[in-house]
Amino acid sequence: MRKVIIVEGKEDAAFVKALAPDVETREIEIQELGGAGKGAVKELKKALDSIKNDALLTF
Repeated sequence: MRKVIIVEGKEDAAFVKALAPDVETREIEIQELGGAGKGAVKELKKALDSIKNDALLTF
């Protein structure tokens, strides 16, 4: 199963990496949405649908 941490932007991704520097070596993907603009909700829905679809294919 794919493990993903969804963050708003590059600064948030850097923050997560600073808190848990080994997060990527544990095969956890950090996915950036690209900021809090107008399309943020749309991008979040797209990211969650992608994760949901991956989970369904795994089982």
